[in-house]
Amino acid sequence: EQRIRINTICETTNRQLWVGNALGLWKLDENTGHLTRVVPETINHPVNTLLFDGRDRLYIGTERGFYVYDFTNIEQISINNNTFSSSNNIRAITKDESGLFWLATTNSVIMYDAVNQEIVEYGYPDTFPVQADFRNIAYLKNKLYLGTYNTGIVCFDIHTHQFSDFVDVGSDIISSVSTDGEDMIYVSTDGNGIFFLSHDKKEIVQSFRHNVNDPESIRSNSIYSMLVDNMKRIWIGFYQDGFDYSLYQSGLFHVYSLPPLFSSLNLTVRSFLIHNQEKLIGTRDGLYYINEKENKVRYFNRSDLQSDLILSLAYYREEYYIGTYGAGIYILNPQTLSLRRFSGNNRDLFQKGQIFCFRADTEGNLWVGSSDGVMRYNGSTEEITLFTSINSPLPEGNVYEVFFDSERKGWFCTDKGLALFDPNTRSIRTNLFPPDFFHKEKIHVMYEDAQRQLYFLPEKGGFFVSNLNMRSFSRINKVPALQANIYTSIVEDDLGCLWLTSDGGLVRFCNQEYMVFNYMHGIPSPTFTHHAAYKDRDGILWFGNAKGLLYINPNEINETDKKPSTLVFSDLLINGNSLSLKELKNIVEAKNITLPYDQNNLVFLFSDLSYTNPSAIAFEYKMDKLDNDWKFIAGHNEISYFNLPPGKYTFHIRLPGNENSEISLDIKIEKSIFMVPLLLFLLVFVIFFSFYMLKRKRKSAVVDNENNPDMPDFPKKEDEKYRMNRLSKKECEMLYKKLNLYMQSEKPYLNKDLKIADLADALETSSHSLSYLFNQYLNVSYYDFINDWRISEFKKLAAEDNTSARYTLDVLADLCGFSSRSSFFRSFKKNTGITPNEYIKSLKDN
Repeated sequence: EQRIRINTICETTNRQLWVGNALGLWKLDENTGHLTRVVPETINHPVNTLLFDGRDRLYIGTERGFYVYDFTNIEQISINNNTFSSSNNIRAITKDESGLFWLATTNSVIMYDAVNQEIVEYGYPDTFPVQADFRNIAYLKNKLYLGTYNTGIVCFDIHTHQFSDFVDVGSDIISSVSTDGEDMIYVSTDGNGIFFLSHDKKEIVQSFRHNVNDPESIRSNSIYSMLVDNMKRIWIGFYQDGFDYSLYQSGLFHVYSLPPLFSSLNLTVRSFLIHNQEKLIGTRDGLYYINEKENKVRYFNRSDLQSDLILSLAYYREEYYIGTYGAGIYILNPQTLSLRRFSGNNRDLFQKGQIFCFRADTEGNLWVGSSDGVMRYNGSTEEITLFTSINSPLPEGNVYEVFFDSERKGWFCTDKGLALFDPNTRSIRTNLFPPDFFHKEKIHVMYEDAQRQLYFLPEKGGFFVSNLNMRSFSRINKVPALQANIYTSIVEDDLGCLWLTSDGGLVRFCNQEYMVFNYMHGIPSPTFTHHAAYKDRDGILWFGNAKGLLYINPNEINETDKKPSTLVFSDLLINGNSLSLKELKNIVEAKNITLPYDQNNLVFLFSDLSYTNPSAIAFEYKMDKLDNDWKFIAGHNEISYFNLPPGKYTFHIRLPGNENSEISLDIKIEKSIFMVPLLLFLLVFVIFFSFYMLKRKRKSAVVDNENNPDMPDFPKKEDEKYRMNRLSKKECEMLYKKLNLYMQSEKPYLNKDLKIADLADALETSSHSLSYLFNQYLNVSYYDFINDWRISEFKKLAAEDNTSARYTLDVLADLCGFSSRSSFFRSFKKNTGITPNEYIKSLKDN
């Protein structure tokens, strides 16, 4: 127990780790992974604290004195001649900017000047109601902050030499104190959680406590140790309850808020508009009006609007136009904050249907894309013109986008394809497209960049690019590292880089390179909404997200991009056997490994040391000679290659699109020295055996090809990737039974971000075994299997009284775990042969 319990850890040059415990001083041997005792003849008593001076000295505080070790000789610094005096019980050490060392003893503070060999002790005054029992110490701006066992935090001024009480954190037992060197003081307690305090303001800035009703809170308030590292991650050690760490986020993206009145966090932002100091945020649950200048927020919901699903917004003629789902258009007056409807001729056109977009042209007209066609509104004359597939060549269906390019051509994007508005003839045309153009595609979003290139985002797949005269156009495939079905918005920053949002993340294209952004960069959800990307006049980019209105300053990316996460190989399994730490270290340092011909089944394990959300971590990998291009994985960290033929290979792994993060390993599989003689022997044997069979003229025997009863009835040609790791029929049946019970009881399919690795962990099996079960035993893909459960859940909800009346299909799909409307409709039609609307109608008819 005395050896196991660690009091302090310190790192010196060459990444050497030193440990203090109840027996003395130890250092870690990297080759063996074992601790080795250091100077036991001098230090054979408990070591409380260690401090490295950054050069060539290790300062050691023990229960019986203060020591300085230069890694060759050790010297004791005399504090008090009485070995057992409380002045020799050094609990903690810190150092100020002038080079003076400050020591915390049981009930005093000691200044140690290493240059002049001067020691001054300052005892805690008897005038305080409780005699402090010091435990730890931290220095910040001429003040020492001392954590105690019995009286909270005590402050000591190194100039006046006065002790004083500091901020009360609700616990007398302070387990750790540290600072960021600027203003923040990090304090952990044994009983009341964690506190971030301000040195300048002398107040609590932030706190973390255990809350039984909040699964995201820390697991206990009894903190024994805490570290806030240079990336602001919080590492917490609990009493007999393991340790936690906060998930890393770089803070590159921010969620918009106006404290204390409003925060967009966890709002599904379907649309937004920024006009000077005013912002409008449309969600699936209503509209928010925010005036930052007047510090005012107003919320409009079903009591104000017939539909609280806000699809589009526009500022036109000093008023805000609000496009809803199913209830047409409302107009908001920003002065009175009153809502109104159209009052002119043809006003009924604006009081129904879905309003997907607003666009103003250069002539002062406001164009509206809707479920009823395209409407043109002139605010001066109040004239409304409706274009439909009946009175014009406009294709049938919803109009998702109305866009005017720099040549004043109007583009209408509908369910059935594209149409053009010719500014010269003032008519809609569909006969101006080249024969092989993509005008039959279902386009949702259009954009024109500074180089006058047009971008078209379709309902699914990659996106299209064309010049203005449509003579040069192409399709750009989706980025493999972007787990998305559709792109939803696009915007260009001041550097000429394009940002594309999707239902599975955000990607930036810049100088023929790309960068994928996710949770690690501060994005709360990978799902972004249509028509929800904007660059303001300061160059800040804004995006509508399923969990808030996000913004980012692109100029901050360069600094972040220079510091990619550190990727490391954490293990290498050879024929299923793990390497020792020493073997792995040697291979990683050498960056190569040579293996015999029969050790050719490899599993690479790797880690991203960003310590962010594991499910959000994504990688790209490839094996030269086997993989033509980078392959993508997310949510798990192992790659397998089986039955590698003799030869030379190089395995590469990196963060998506980030060349600076790449690590690699050269592999050589040797040839067998017995292979040639063996092949010759087999060849001779086959020739003689064939000759023997022909000579005797025996009829061919019927070979019983019945399957092994222990194996499931799989196709003769089994998938190559499962050849080395098959499951028996009994194993498949047991795993399938376990899987069904888990799906019924826990309903993991309701999680939109469910990965096969998450399911495998819950079932205590491997992703490979689960993949084998789906593809070889059930003959179904993982995604189809999960979506079938989601569809069953949808049918249950739809069958409940009034459920389909109270919720839209989008909401029901979301409740059932589908990440997008398109994937829900596609899966439902594939599973049932009818659409969700047809299914709901059949329930009503019955």
